[in-house]
Amino acid sequence: MRRSVLSSRANGRAQQDALYHRDCPREELLLESDLFTTGAYAARSAEMAPIPVVQARTLEHLSELLRGTHLRFDELCSQFGLPDVRLDREDCFVPLREALMIEEEIARATGDELLGLHLAERSGLGALGRHGLYITAASTLGEAIERANSHLSDHMIGARLLLIPSGPNVLWCYELSARVLIGRRHSNLFSLTLMRDLVRLAAGRNWLPHHVRFEESPLDGTDDLHRAFGPSLIWGSTMAALAFRKELLDLPLVRGRSSHASQEWHAAEDRSTRLQSEFVESLKRLVRSLLPAGHLNLTLLTRFSGISARSLQRQLDRRGRRLVVGAECAGSPRGMRSSRSS
Repeated sequence: MRRSVLSSRANGRAQQDALYHRDCPREELLLESDLFTTGAYAARSAEMAPIPVVQARTLEHLSELLRGTHLRFDELCSQFGLPDVRLDREDCFVPLREALMIEEEIARATGDELLGLHLAERSGLGALGRHGLYITAASTLGEAIERANSHLSDHMIGARLLLIPSGPNVLWCYELSARVLIGRRHSNLFSLTLMRDLVRLAAGRNWLPHHVRFEESPLDGTDDLHRAFGPSLIWGSTMAALAFRKELLDLPLVRGRSSHASQEWHAAEDRSTRLQSEFVESLKRLVRSLLPAGHLNLTLLTRFSGISARSLQRQLDRRGRRLVVGAECAGSPRGMRSSRSS
């Protein structure tokens, strides 16, 4: 599948639906990363940077990695302030920072520097739920990647996926918010592994990328990394990325699951254009996840968002919304009220 790169910024045309982010030499990955840097983002507009959140189901198999240790998953959640939400529900989200802090603690206790890789291999594309069904129902790899890039916010907020031409190859990149400092390695490895698994639906179950880029300095356990990603590993990159031949984008996907649920999901409102404010949307997802378990309170939300209660409410006031917590919303299905639909 050949797709043209949309014209440059100078002509003012929208680039959101382009398959490729933009032309970029292979040696250069200096993208507009300031979108995920809170200070630069705030300087460009009054919009708050979003609270990084991820579907809770990505943690569903994490307890399996605790075998042979004294650690308990529920105790770790309590220790790091991760809300007790259902891990098997599509609509439950957790703050990514706290989730990665738990993964970092497990990695320290087990000595597993590649925990993100091993968690992804246990979880597979099923960790993406309906979002994964929508992606894997695409006709070709190129279409699947375009769906993944455009609809990443269905699965998580606070990261983005980019596809960049690079000579005979393309770089499929995962860029995580600069607000996430602890456990970035685990998030990068988890995402790169699922990205690899998606490419394998077109290229074959034993496919390995041309090379892989990592943000980190060289890690221990390179034998496992070579098994997962091949011999060519590049360290100290500006973001995590898989490199592979452009021709793979034209290959059809081998789908082992029914696409019925995917088409139903696709018929819903286009989520790539629905998120007018990622900050508000990330807050709403946390509110909706915390309310059923009875965990919602203002202190928790201000800790997750990293801003004061007054600033939090000011951001919502700008959009005609008001956050109601405590006894006033104890029996309410929503903790965020609005003159518009929330």
